[in-house]
Amino acid sequence: MKGVSRLEEFTDELLIQCSIQGDQQAFSVLCQRYESSVTRLIRYQVNDTVAREDIFQETLLTSWRNLSVLNKPDKFKSWILQIARNKCKDYYRRQNHIDQPMEYEILEHKINRHGITHQKQDLLIERLLEELEQMSPAEKQLLRSFYFKGMTVAEVSVKSGVPIGTIKSRLHTARQHIRRKLDLNNERSTEDGQ
Repeated sequence: MKGVSRLEEFTDELLIQCSIQGDQQAFSVLCQRYESSVTRLIRYQVNDTVAREDIFQETLLTSWRNLSVLNKPDKFKSWILQIARNKCKDYYRRQNHIDQPMEYEILEHKINRHGITHQKQDLLIERLLEELEQMSPAEKQLLRSFYFKGMTVAEVSVKSGVPIGTIKSRLHTARQHIRRKLDLNNERSTEDGQ
C-alpha cells in the first residue's frame, strides 16, 4: 500500500487502477476528491439528513463494487454523480414519496435550452448547486420544491402559505439571480442574436 500523501498525487486513472486491485486507501483518496460534489447533489435531492448519509454510503459502496466496469476513468466524477442521482431516485421509490426529485434529463433540458454544451453540463450543475447554497433558506426551499421536487406553483403556495403571485415573483427573481451568476443571460442573448 502506498502512503496517502503519495496517493493524492496520482491521477484518477491511477487511483482507479489501484482501487480495482483492492487498494482501499486509493479508493478513499479518489472519493475524497469528489465528496463535496456528491454530498451537494444528494443534499439538494433529499431533505432527510439521515437518508442523505445512507445515500452517500450506498453511492460509495456501489462505486467500489462496480469500479471495474467504468470504461472511461477520466469520467469518474460524472459516473459517481450519476450513481448518487440513481440512489436518490431509489430512496424516493422505496419511500413511495409523492415528491420525486427532478429527473436529470429534465434538468439537462433546462440547462441546454440556454445553449450550454454537454461538456459544460457537469460544471454548470456544480456551479448551480454552489449558487443555491449561497441563497437564503426560504429561497433554497422554494427552488428545491419547484425544480427538484416538481411541485406546482399552487402546491408551493399551499405548503408555504404564501400567495401564488408572490411565489411566481420569487421564482422569477431567483431565476434571474441564477442566470446572472452563471452568466446565462449573455449566452441566451448570443443565441437569440444568431
